[in-house]
Amino acid sequence: MPVHILDDKLREGWAKYYIMQAFLAFIVFFTCLLFLAHIFTGILVAAIGASAFIVFAIPRNTTATPRAVIFGHAICGLVGGGASLVDIFPDNPPVNYAFKASLAFFLGFFLMVITDTEHPPAASTAVGFAIDGFKIDAYAFVIFAAVLLSLAKILLKKYLRDLT
Repeated sequence: MPVHILDDKLREGWAKYYIMQAFLAFIVFFTCLLFLAHIFTGILVAAIGASAFIVFAIPRNTTATPRAVIFGHAICGLVGGGASLVDIFPDNPPVNYAFKASLAFFLGFFLMVITDTEHPPAASTAVGFAIDGFKIDAYAFVIFAAVLLSLAKILLKKYLRDLT
């Protein structure tokens, strides 16, 4: 069996979409980070990067809708902030952090599913806030980035294709 390395769509003339959408994702992601570089933490940047991938690689997927992107991150940021306040194992920091992160993941997962706002990268937002604590400027960064990604998707909708 031959090894499958490149997407068959490349042979069908899709390279222009791959390049254009990757570049658009770069521009929007760079814009988010450029204006808010003094605020973010690594895990939140990673979550927004994953969101940018979803929005620009699979824009027609339900996880790329503005509702899912914005409200998924909004819900998970608040959940993670709440979980950061839980200290079940104060004498054992590794277990305490694992519990906080897992609790935030569980609650974020559950709330996104029941509110129909499933956006997988938002689970990382919950974990990030659970570990780092809730900071209003970091929360504003996440919401700003989610709104910017969603706005870019709406404005560029007719040019974006699902690349999967």
